[in-house]
Amino acid sequence: MAIWNALSNSYLSGNANYQEFSSISGDYQHLCIKGLVRNTQSTIGTTRYYQVQLGNGSVSSSSGDYSYSTFFEGGGSVAASATGSGSNAHIQAYYMPNDGAPANLYGYFEMWVFEYASTSKKKQVGISCAVNPGTSTTSYDRGEGFSSGNFLSTSAVDVIRINPSGDQFKAGSEFTLYGVNGAD
Repeated sequence: MAIWNALSNSYLSGNANYQEFSSISGDYQHLCIKGLVRNTQSTIGTTRYYQVQLGNGSVSSSSGDYSYSTFFEGGGSVAASATGSGSNAHIQAYYMPNDGAPANLYGYFEMWVFEYASTSKKKQVGISCAVNPGTSTTSYDRGEGFSSGNFLSTSAVDVIRINPSGDQFKAGSEFTLYGVNGAD
């Protein structure tokens, strides 16, 4: 049976450029971050996505540090985007609602970093995101995505940063970091 330990919770009382968890203990098998998120972009239909960076001591942001593949659906159409190994400065994941979406709508974000403390493996990351429009009938308010990515380093991960692709995370967004043991 998996044992979940809440390591940190961040409720944004104001808008923020990013969410960062640092000085993460290496005492767990895996890390999981769950969030309810909204973006400050006010233009209806403008898509915003997540850019995830990991590191040891500080986030790694060089082009070539990450690879990822995404599958996403938005507005009723399915699309896929794949990127080759070693050509990115982040792992990308879709979607998050913005201020053009119905009031008080926050999207779901869940991210796993598997065997993050290992110094012999490159880090595998899995991300799922969803936006449900509630009572809105506008198709672009809907979206979900799944990303599989790699942090192309064997260093143990002790810092994670989640950036919006543009604008800021809206006040009221919330992220919780969990350390998970016994999940295999």
